[in-house]
Amino acid sequence: MRSRRRIVVQLGLAVALLVVGALTYLLFRPRVLLGFLVADQMGLGPMVDHWREAASRWQLPEFVVYCLPNGLWAAAWVLIADGLFRHHPRCTRLLWAAAIPTLGVASELMQGMGLLPGTFDWMDLLCYAAPYAIYIAIPGNSV
Repeated sequence: MRSRRRIVVQLGLAVALLVVGALTYLLFRPRVLLGFLVADQMGLGPMVDHWREAASRWQLPEFVVYCLPNGLWAAAWVLIADGLFRHHPRCTRLLWAAAIPTLGVASELMQGMGLLPGTFDWMDLLCYAAPYAIYIAIPGNSV
Protein backbone atom coordinates (compact mmCIF):
# COMPACT_ATOMS: atom_id res chain seq x y z
CA MET A 1 0.00 0.00 0.00
CA ARG A 2 2.81 2.39 0.86
CA SER A 3 4.37 1.84 -2.57
CA ARG A 4 1.05 2.54 -4.31
CA ARG A 5 0.57 5.76 -2.36
CA ARG A 6 4.11 6.85 -3.19
CA ILE A 7 3.55 6.36 -6.92
CA VAL A 8 0.23 8.26 -6.80
CA VAL A 9 1.92 11.17 -5.02
CA GLN A 10 4.86 11.01 -7.41
CA LEU A 11 2.68 11.02 -10.53
CA GLY A 12 0.49 13.76 -9.05
CA LEU A 13 3.57 15.91 -8.49
CA ALA A 14 4.76 15.18 -12.04
CA VAL A 15 1.40 16.29 -13.46
CA ALA A 16 1.52 19.45 -11.32
CA LEU A 17 5.03 20.26 -12.62
CA LEU A 18 3.89 19.73 -16.21
CA VAL A 19 0.85 21.97 -15.71
CA VAL A 20 2.83 24.77 -14.02
CA GLY A 21 5.44 24.64 -16.79
CA ALA A 22 2.79 24.68 -19.52
CA LEU A 23 0.85 27.54 -17.91
CA THR A 24 4.02 29.58 -17.49
CA TYR A 25 4.79 28.98 -21.17
CA LEU A 26 1.28 29.79 -22.38
CA LEU A 27 0.68 32.81 -20.14
CA PHE A 28 4.02 34.61 -20.34
CA ARG A 29 5.96 33.57 -23.44
CA PRO A 30 5.59 35.38 -26.81
CA ARG A 31 2.55 34.17 -28.74
CA VAL A 32 4.60 33.29 -31.84
CA LEU A 33 5.93 30.01 -30.42
CA LEU A 34 4.90 26.52 -31.56
CA GLY A 35 2.84 25.81 -28.44
CA PHE A 36 0.43 28.56 -29.41
CA LEU A 37 -0.03 27.14 -32.90
CA VAL A 38 -0.95 23.82 -31.30
CA ALA A 39 -3.38 25.55 -28.91
CA ASP A 40 -4.95 27.42 -31.85
CA GLN A 41 -5.30 24.22 -33.88
CA MET A 42 -7.06 22.59 -30.93
CA GLY A 43 -9.49 25.51 -30.75
CA LEU A 44 -8.02 26.72 -27.46
CA GLY A 45 -6.62 30.02 -28.79
CA PRO A 46 -9.41 32.30 -27.47
CA MET A 47 -9.25 30.69 -24.03
CA VAL A 48 -5.44 31.04 -23.94
CA ASP A 49 -5.76 34.69 -24.98
CA HIS A 50 -8.26 35.28 -22.18
CA TRP A 51 -5.89 33.70 -19.64
CA ARG A 52 -2.97 35.75 -21.03
CA GLU A 53 -4.98 38.94 -20.61
CA ALA A 54 -5.82 38.04 -17.00
CA ALA A 55 -2.15 37.27 -16.26
CA SER A 56 -0.79 40.33 -18.09
CA ARG A 57 -0.55 42.42 -14.91
CA TRP A 58 1.96 39.99 -13.42
CA GLN A 59 5.63 40.47 -14.26
CA LEU A 60 7.62 37.32 -13.64
CA PRO A 61 11.42 37.23 -13.69
CA GLU A 62 12.91 36.19 -17.05
CA PHE A 63 14.37 33.06 -15.46
CA VAL A 64 10.90 31.91 -14.39
CA VAL A 65 9.42 32.58 -17.84
CA TYR A 66 12.21 31.31 -20.08
CA CYS A 67 14.19 28.72 -18.11
CA LEU A 68 12.18 27.28 -15.23
CA PRO A 69 9.56 25.49 -17.41
CA ASN A 70 12.38 23.39 -18.91
CA GLY A 71 13.44 22.30 -15.44
CA LEU A 72 9.86 21.59 -14.40
CA TRP A 73 9.29 19.41 -17.46
CA ALA A 74 12.59 17.58 -16.96
CA ALA A 75 11.77 17.02 -13.28
CA ALA A 76 8.31 15.72 -14.20
CA TRP A 77 9.86 13.19 -16.56
CA VAL A 78 12.36 12.04 -13.91
CA LEU A 79 9.46 11.43 -11.51
CA ILE A 80 7.43 9.63 -14.17
CA ALA A 81 10.36 7.44 -15.24
CA ASP A 82 11.15 6.59 -11.62
CA GLY A 83 7.54 5.63 -11.05
CA LEU A 84 7.21 3.58 -14.23
CA PHE A 85 10.43 1.68 -13.62
CA ARG A 86 10.29 1.53 -9.80
CA HIS A 87 10.60 -2.28 -9.79
CA HIS A 88 13.56 -2.33 -12.18
CA PRO A 89 17.25 -2.20 -11.25
CA ARG A 90 18.72 1.21 -10.44
CA CYS A 91 20.71 1.32 -13.67
CA THR A 92 17.49 0.92 -15.68
CA ARG A 93 15.74 3.66 -13.69
CA LEU A 94 18.72 5.97 -14.12
CA LEU A 95 18.88 5.29 -17.85
CA TRP A 96 15.20 6.05 -18.44
CA ALA A 97 15.18 9.06 -16.11
CA ALA A 98 18.07 10.53 -18.11
CA ALA A 99 16.13 10.61 -21.41
CA ILE A 100 14.46 14.04 -21.25
CA PRO A 101 17.23 15.82 -19.33
CA THR A 102 19.76 14.46 -21.85
CA LEU A 103 17.66 15.61 -24.81
CA GLY A 104 17.31 19.05 -23.22
CA VAL A 105 21.03 19.40 -22.54
CA ALA A 106 21.84 18.14 -26.05
CA SER A 107 19.41 20.60 -27.64
CA GLU A 108 20.98 23.49 -25.72
CA LEU A 109 24.47 22.41 -26.76
CA MET A 110 23.37 22.06 -30.40
CA GLN A 111 21.86 25.56 -30.23
CA GLY A 112 25.19 26.82 -28.94
CA MET A 113 26.98 25.19 -31.90
CA GLY A 114 24.45 26.54 -34.40
CA LEU A 115 23.20 23.05 -35.29
CA LEU A 116 19.68 23.67 -33.96
CA PRO A 117 17.58 26.84 -34.16
CA GLY A 118 17.28 28.73 -30.91
CA THR A 119 19.40 30.58 -28.42
CA PHE A 120 21.88 28.79 -26.19
CA ASP A 121 21.37 29.61 -22.52
CA TRP A 122 23.44 28.29 -19.63
CA MET A 123 20.47 28.57 -17.31
CA ASP A 124 18.34 26.42 -19.65
CA LEU A 125 21.11 23.84 -19.65
CA LEU A 126 21.24 23.92 -15.86
CA CYS A 127 17.45 23.60 -15.59
CA TYR A 128 17.46 20.53 -17.82
CA ALA A 129 20.35 18.90 -15.95
CA ALA A 130 19.50 19.74 -12.32
CA PRO A 131 16.52 17.38 -11.83
CA TYR A 132 18.57 14.42 -13.01
CA ALA A 133 21.57 15.42 -10.91
CA ILE A 134 19.30 15.64 -7.86
CA TYR A 135 17.78 12.26 -8.73
CA ILE A 136 21.22 10.69 -8.89
CA ALA A 137 22.15 12.26 -5.55
CA ILE A 138 19.15 10.73 -3.75
CA PRO A 139 20.36 7.71 -1.77
CA GLY A 140 19.37 4.48 -3.48
CA ASN A 141 19.32 5.99 -6.98
CA SER A 142 23.05 6.15 -7.64
CA VAL A 143 24.83 3.47 -9.63
